[in-house]
Amino acid sequence: MKASKPSTSSAKKQIICKGCKEPFPSKNAIFRHLRLSAGKCLTPEEYDDFMKYVVNREENCEKIAVLYGYIPSDKYLRQGCEVHKQSLSSLGSGDLQNSDDDTPSSHHGLRDGEHAAQLLLEAIQIVSLGKDIENEEIIKKSPNSCSSKLFKANRSYGCNTRQYEIVNHLAQDSYTGALNEVMSLKTPPLIFNENFSEEEKNISQKVAVEQWISKVNKVLRQKISYLVGQGHSLETGSEGQVKVFGRISVPKKFNAESNVSHRRIDYLLPADFLYGPVAEASLGKTMEEFCELIPSFHPDHIVEHDNKEGVLTVLYKLKKLMQKFCSHVVERETTDADALLENKIKSQSDKNNEESDNKGRVTKKPFTDENSLNKTKDNSKKEKDYVLKRRRYHNFTPKMMAHEYLSYRRLDRFFHRATVRVNELKSISVDVGLQTIRDGSRPFAVLSLKGDLFLNGQVRAIIGLYIAIIRGLIHEDIVDCIFDEEYANLVPAPVLPTTGQYAAAAWYIGWEGKLKATLCPRKCDTNFAGWNTPEILLTLRNFEEQMHSSIIRAWSFRDEVDANVENNEYTSQSGSKWINTYLVPWSERAKEQLDNYRKWKKARDFVDESNSTSLTVAARLLPPLDSISSNVPKLYQKVLECLRDINSSNLWPSTTPKRLLVMVSSGDDAKKRTSLAVAHMKARSNTEERVSAYSYREGEGGASGSFSVGAMPGSQCGQPKGNKLFPELMKAAFALEIALYPDREPSSTIAVNRNAQFRPHVDNGAGAGQSTSLIVALGTFTGGELMVEGEKKCIRYTPLQFNGWTQRHWTLPFRGERYSLVWFTPKGCEGIRGIDLCA
Repeated sequence: MKASKPSTSSAKKQIICKGCKEPFPSKNAIFRHLRLSAGKCLTPEEYDDFMKYVVNREENCEKIAVLYGYIPSDKYLRQGCEVHKQSLSSLGSGDLQNSDDDTPSSHHGLRDGEHAAQLLLEAIQIVSLGKDIENEEIIKKSPNSCSSKLFKANRSYGCNTRQYEIVNHLAQDSYTGALNEVMSLKTPPLIFNENFSEEEKNISQKVAVEQWISKVNKVLRQKISYLVGQGHSLETGSEGQVKVFGRISVPKKFNAESNVSHRRIDYLLPADFLYGPVAEASLGKTMEEFCELIPSFHPDHIVEHDNKEGVLTVLYKLKKLMQKFCSHVVERETTDADALLENKIKSQSDKNNEESDNKGRVTKKPFTDENSLNKTKDNSKKEKDYVLKRRRYHNFTPKMMAHEYLSYRRLDRFFHRATVRVNELKSISVDVGLQTIRDGSRPFAVLSLKGDLFLNGQVRAIIGLYIAIIRGLIHEDIVDCIFDEEYANLVPAPVLPTTGQYAAAAWYIGWEGKLKATLCPRKCDTNFAGWNTPEILLTLRNFEEQMHSSIIRAWSFRDEVDANVENNEYTSQSGSKWINTYLVPWSERAKEQLDNYRKWKKARDFVDESNSTSLTVAARLLPPLDSISSNVPKLYQKVLECLRDINSSNLWPSTTPKRLLVMVSSGDDAKKRTSLAVAHMKARSNTEERVSAYSYREGEGGASGSFSVGAMPGSQCGQPKGNKLFPELMKAAFALEIALYPDREPSSTIAVNRNAQFRPHVDNGAGAGQSTSLIVALGTFTGGELMVEGEKKCIRYTPLQFNGWTQRHWTLPFRGERYSLVWFTPKGCEGIRGIDLCA
């Protein structure tokens, strides 16, 4: 660097810039000068080193929050509309499959949130290093080591701070955009002249922020245009976009991902999806007439509309259905264990729920989510406690299970946020390339969900089920079935295409008070700084129109490529294809599941209302034991004899609370039930406490015990106690596997279960040496079939191989004496044969 110290004693503290010969009192002062001069006092090589090793050093950087949005390319938005043939067994169990030619490619433009975040980090690094943003080669080449870890970057809908095991459950849905999102990261502070007055400093800082945003956006536009490359041209504007709206400084502890208090996700879909028996019966109108009557509105410009021929009455009825999907505030009973748990959750999150009033005083957050609400209408009356009870959304995700605590979520609101029409959008062309949007008056509805945290696929599944109900494909009782955690069956909700979904907002209520800044763009009556200016709100409004335009193009694209669609038909071909090839087959299977649930619920209600404490639901649903043969096949006689001996001797091992999480427990009183939330907290707080196998009801599906024999992985892991306790059973059980499947590689381990009804789950760890587990049931019982990804399998003296590590499986209710053996080889036990461990 061109700087030297003068030799005179009077100027010992001054540093001279060799470029312009100006003296400076400190290193910070000359560093500021070198940044303001944009490298004029340095050679290009020196300036690059100065920016890289001095300005961008971590200790010289500040923490900032960047407000930005992104829209995937038309290619990826259209990909969400692709619906292909699926077997009925996979319907509702996960995302829709994509065609072979839809493999992600950089030539298709912007992909999703992860792609947008990576491009944004690259653009910020280019600007932070002072690179020439007019240089095409610099823009094309991604900076070295440009990662979220390097920048300590986190974003509202990212998963950087989550445990590895749950990342897939929380990952942002593929090929979806964001109206606005916040990214926190470390980057060099903006520089301006400190000799200005306070007012001049504010103006200078505002100009510096605007210039920084302009440079970053210019780099982003160039990088996205280069994504397509030569020979892969797309229509103008269809390659997607990432756009920065604002930048503010934040404290080091601020984390854009983990500090979110609640989020909103929107879904834009053709309004004709909302037409069904309710609308037809109430209005007596065709679908086209119904769409013409739906009023257009935007949340920022709500206009009073006449109830034309009752259409608003229909929309109100649909709104009441939306409320069935949400969490609700209820009065807390002192005996309600779930409500007590909510108070525990509240106490754990109080620190994150503090906010400041407009005078900067720290106050408690008003009642929203789990905070208790005390209402006293009369001081002489006893106060009532209210709590917002969460619900389990495992049936709305591809792989989440009810016993997993992450499924225990809150959904604050589900509402119809807006209705837009093509001819009302300024940013869409009625004729776009090969695609022509035939009817500009066609309405599109924006459905919004607001909650604390959304699981992968949750929003699309909730709206998919909502559409199935309002179109008359399934009764609304299916909502009760899906949310009933006592019903130990998977009932997956139908999943909409990703096309219409986008992240709409993320709130930071606690931090807004601390920073006195609006972090979620909105009109704000306070004098807070942040993203509440008319300029930012107008820019976001225009960006939202562009988002809607891109999604509408994607929905309408299939109309154009299919010549069989008549000009006057409203339903998009992509939409009708999803309904006909996916939603209708799903509903046929869901009707069977709903019928089974109603029978189960009727039996449960009968047991609850009866005076008997011994009557069980299984006894009401299943045939008596004398309806089946008690004969035992010769191959299984030795093993069953050992199992019965252990049982009769009262030596059956106890079970840990963690294992009990995936088992349906039935105590002596069938009417007393423990919620999964309470069971989960018990399992987390006391992993050593074990429960006696004889503390549960004998048979009838009570969780009566589970233990292992054979080998367990790792030198730090103790070997199963069952090896020494039950050597005869161990030898007979491993010999049974060889007799059943001589060509199968002998397993290292066996799980032994007695009268255990398992909830839907996948086995822990990963298989090693085997891709499948082997299971068989023994004893005299009725029911008790194994469900594997929704398919019923009879395993009574009928062995079954399946992938227990990836396929969700569970046990149906049963009556009588039921044992089961599961042979497997966990990771870390490669090459170990359980039969070789037997004495």
